Amino acid sequence: FYTMVEMVNVIVIIAAIIIGVTSEREQPIPHHSRLSSNNYYVPPGTLLSYDPMGITMMYQDGTQEFHPNEAEQTTNNIVVSAVKEDNGWISSAWYSTPPFVYFSANWSVPQNPSVIVEDTIFLFNSMVDTVVDNIIQPVLQYGVSAAGGDYNQWYVASWYVGQNSSYYTNLTSVSPGDVIGGIIRLESDIWYIETYVNGDLVQTLAMKNLPTPNSIQVVLEAYSIASCSDYPPGYAKYYDMIVQDTPGHSIDFDWTIWNNVVDCGTTTQCTGTSVCEISYT
Repeated sequence: FYTMVEMVNVIVIIAAIIIGVTSEREQPIPHHSRLSSNNYYVPPGTLLSYDPMGITMMYQDGTQEFHPNEAEQTTNNIVVSAVKEDNGWISSAWYSTPPFVYFSANWSVPQNPSVIVEDTIFLFNSMVDTVVDNIIQPVLQYGVSAAGGDYNQWYVASWYVGQNSSYYTNLTSVSPGDVIGGIIRLESDIWYIETYVNGDLVQTLAMKNLPTPNSIQVVLEAYSIASCSDYPPGYAKYYDMIVQDTPGHSIDFDWTIWNNVVDCGTTTQCTGTSVCEISYT
């Protein structure tokens, strides 16, 4: 039997076919949802170059591909939502004061949720340019996102998400108990978004000409959460966090906590600069 949401999506798709327009499906990404045509895989060795007009993918073989910064939806598209609008950033800690040049964090892969459901969960540390709304982030993902994946499985990847497009590396499968390391660093005018598993570097996204981030975060983000049992048991603990405002100069500060959804007791607590715990059950 179809749920009401599924029936509505089917009707919308049929209507799109009848009137001759294109149907596109929104997919969850770490920062919000995005149309499938605005998400791009970044092969190893590719350098992204930011410009207010769009993103250039500079491939290892010397070729380039430009993606203009255009709106996600045109008048000829019907958007079919696969993402519940009431989900998104669930709980987080953030700090803002420019500039930032380095942010590292460690956290462990949680156990799988007690039931297999079609939800998507993201845990990550990130840097954001709040003026342009660019975010760079090493991401731990449960379930399916625009980058791919499968339900009841954890993955990691490195991401850049802009106003109207997102870019991601390969997904690497990980298991509960694995230690994830996320490092975002600026070196010779190139940003490196690096994702480690048990101390080994597995994914890197490189980007130049990016506006200087003025905010950092640790985040729990989720989509299609229908009940508290959809979350993993326990909590996510970000630890050994290091933040630098200039190369080699670490800073200490107090995090600001933001709890957007508290239905399942989700909350963030931080101890100094280096440790934050996000509880969700």
